[in-house]
Amino acid sequence: MLADALEQMRLRVHHSHKTISRMAYRDPLTGLANRHLLQQELERLIDWGGERLAMLFIDLDHFKRVNDSAGHAVGDQVLKTVAARLERLVESLQRESPPLLARLGGDEFTLVIPHLEHPDSAGTIADRIAGLLAEPLAVCGQQFQVTASIGITLYPDDSNSLIDLMRHADIAMYAAKQAGRHRFCFFEPTMNLQVHEHLTVLQGIDRALSENQLFLEYQPIFDLQHDRLTGAEALLRWRHPEQGLIPPGRFIPIVEETDRIEALTLWVLTQACRELRDRFLPQAPDFKLTFNVSGVALQSDSLRDGVLEILAHEGVPAANLRIEITETTMMRDVGKSSETLRHWQQAGLRVLIDDFGTGYSSLSYLTNLPIDGLKIDRSFIDDLHPGGQFPVVEAILALSRSLGIETIAEGIETDAQLQALRQMQASHGQGYLLGRPMPATQLLARLDEARRDS
Repeated sequence: MLADALEQMRLRVHHSHKTISRMAYRDPLTGLANRHLLQQELERLIDWGGERLAMLFIDLDHFKRVNDSAGHAVGDQVLKTVAARLERLVESLQRESPPLLARLGGDEFTLVIPHLEHPDSAGTIADRIAGLLAEPLAVCGQQFQVTASIGITLYPDDSNSLIDLMRHADIAMYAAKQAGRHRFCFFEPTMNLQVHEHLTVLQGIDRALSENQLFLEYQPIFDLQHDRLTGAEALLRWRHPEQGLIPPGRFIPIVEETDRIEALTLWVLTQACRELRDRFLPQAPDFKLTFNVSGVALQSDSLRDGVLEILAHEGVPAANLRIEITETTMMRDVGKSSETLRHWQQAGLRVLIDDFGTGYSSLSYLTNLPIDGLKIDRSFIDDLHPGGQFPVVEAILALSRSLGIETIAEGIETDAQLQALRQMQASHGQGYLLGRPMPATQLLARLDEARRDS
């Protein structure tokens, strides 16, 4: 009896040790190695020294959309399916020293390939991973398309430090995302500068939101046929306390890669609604204000609902607001974009396609998506002059008339361009000739002047 009891105790202790070990070294969701085990194995391999190894940092593209659209429970199942695919690929490599596959957390995975004979082998494996993950996933009765951006760093080529290797792999992964996603990049020393810029912006934008460093300017929009100021486009500006004015092109693309784009979009909308309600509408009840929404943010249900909540809270008539979406970003997920835009349109908002003609320019999406207007890209306006033949602009104007939607010509900078657009019966336009971006006070003064002259 005593011997049986001791044996049972030994088995329970053994089981407890196995459980504790698993919790310490294994990811609870996927069963893969966790960060702790990954670092331990890397240290061991580096201590042996000499032989080249590769670290692949694998980050799923836009995985947040899965959680937002299907819920975290389904998202977890997608991650488990991804992990299983990666495990099968690792098993198929048939190497003497098996690679170590780990999940670092969230949608981040890492693959360490020891005893690498040639760097190109790491690229070949990364290419196989990208192709494997891009195949549709069937989870909980739903289909998901998951792609991955992969960063590759080599030991000892790039560094002989564990910390630097992990940082370099992360940097290379970010470069893959910046290059368009669904691809891999090898680490290069010049990437350090790009990542420094990236981190500077992301760390700074949080402070900018909390410390009132952001502000709006407004570029006037005119009725070209009646020479009348009818609205404006709200443009985001950032005055950094040390760096001064930071151009939007420098920080907005970086913010678009993160969840912060939602907070930034809602901040712009809130400020624009307050200016519209308190300053512009009392002076011009028909004034129309447009603001830009990132196509990336279009995929978020929380942003979709947040826009309408702000609209209701600030008490602004939806008919006085226009949402601008760039053509190319909207087309990344047409189904989700259409759902979000239709939701807004039903609430009374109007949707304009920005930079029209530079992206897909497909008649099918113009007829199937909820679109109320087109903004003709400035590249088509540059060479306009009275009496000339400009078939692209004329075709866009004819198309908009046949669909019953409005057009706004961007980038009007010369009298010749303005006269040509008037001859072609273009309805609305904006550009430096008509008015540069300006503070609200200056735009109000122009509205007051226009009211007195009418």
